[in-house]
Amino acid sequence: MDLKVRKHLGEPPLALGLSTCKALSVLKEQLEAALEGHLRDRKKRLTWKGVELVNASALFLLLLLNLLLIGRQDRLKR
Repeated sequence: MDLKVRKHLGEPPLALGLSTCKALSVLKEQLEAALEGHLRDRKKRLTWKGVELVNASALFLLLLLNLLLIGRQDRLKR
């Protein structure tokens, strides 16, 4: 029967889908899972960014050491 006809006859409407409470709990679970995944990815990116900063700092220190040793070597040659 059509919904309008049921309403007109005074019959209760058919249950269509989830209850509000159940729908909200499903939505909450989905949002928590999405947030957890996002935070996990963000943590990975921050970890790699830290590694890149450490590597860049080490390369910079090696460059300074190299320049210092070249200068010292030039002084010893004279």
